[in-house]
Amino acid sequence: MLSLWITSSPAMQAMGLFGGQVRPFWWPARMLAPFESLFRKVQDGTRDRLDRYPEAGRLKGFLLAYLGQRDELLPVIPDDLIRRQEVQDYPTDFSPMKPAEIDALSRRGEQLARLLVDHYLSELV
Repeated sequence: MLSLWITSSPAMQAMGLFGGQVRPFWWPARMLAPFESLFRKVQDGTRDRLDRYPEAGRLKGFLLAYLGQRDELLPVIPDDLIRRQEVQDYPTDFSPMKPAEIDALSRRGEQLARLLVDHYLSELV
């Protein structure tokens, strides 16, 4: 079985400890900080379980692609790649999006998935 996740979650991009750049002094920020910390730990646990599944024979492999992937770290950069900076600042507040924005996000997700599967998991496809 091949598992493929595509996410734009900042927690999936920057696992681990908080850097300390933000200090939640005001009430709204203080209320948001525990949620972000809990969310990050849940994501850490999920990723850890995924890492163990191939070792246990439950998966042949998996690919965790995310929209925030740094382009310069990709194994191959296609000419028509929707660049990270073109989609990185879209809000995640569930407000309506323009069709062009939806197209850019979905195309980048598809491009990353295809590129990374072809490069790292070609034997599973």
